[in-house]
Amino acid sequence: MQKTTSDNFESSLADISANFGLNIQWVSECTSTNVVAAEWASKGWRGCLLADVQTAGRGRLDRRWDSEAGENILLSWVKDWKCTLGDVPKLTLLLAAELAHELNLYVKWPNDLMTEEGYKVGGILSSIHTMGGDVHTVIIGVGINVNQVGFPLDLKATSLKQIRGTEQSRILVFKQILSAMDAVDPNRSLERWVQRSITLGKRVEVAGRVGIATGIRADGALLVDGVPVTSGDVNLVEM
Repeated sequence: MQKTTSDNFESSLADISANFGLNIQWVSECTSTNVVAAEWASKGWRGCLLADVQTAGRGRLDRRWDSEAGENILLSWVKDWKCTLGDVPKLTLLLAAELAHELNLYVKWPNDLMTEEGYKVGGILSSIHTMGGDVHTVIIGVGINVNQVGFPLDLKATSLKQIRGTEQSRILVFKQILSAMDAVDPNRSLERWVQRSITLGKRVEVAGRVGIATGIRADGALLVDGVPVTSGDVNLVEM
């Protein structure tokens, strides 16, 4: 479907960049926004890269991230953060919580944006580009299903259009994402993440451990029966 002028990123980015004080670049197609952003970051670039389609998009654990051209939001955000190295992993959860707040969604540890019923709407993938003293350059990739309505049968996914019942303006959703990005502060607690979580209080299996997700540690580790887990996929287990 041909997108309307109001959904044309290319013609809107100059104003959006000025309003948010962020260097925003758009490309119609690339292999992966995170890969391209890493190349640009190596040359000193900082900002937000948007693409209409990725030919080699990846999620966590190098899983393929499929997205129909022009239907969703695919971006990578490069920023220098003044914080301890131990606070860097928390950035993903902080952004997820702010996005869930802006878009009226929920979070699943460690990086998924979900409906309350457990359908995936988006995900976040972060990596440290450079480390130095108390300033670290981090690349954060974000994918949000906005107007896509067809998904692989083995993927429990949905989009904002399907949730809300009407075509969504990607420009407006992008502005909400930028507002969420503005709110991320590594010095803040994960209280908003806790409020938006569909993981806590559930019986889960993660990293070979089965138990109740009892809490979240200050650095973002998931507590399963009080034991911290720092990586892995969470699966719900019947009680």
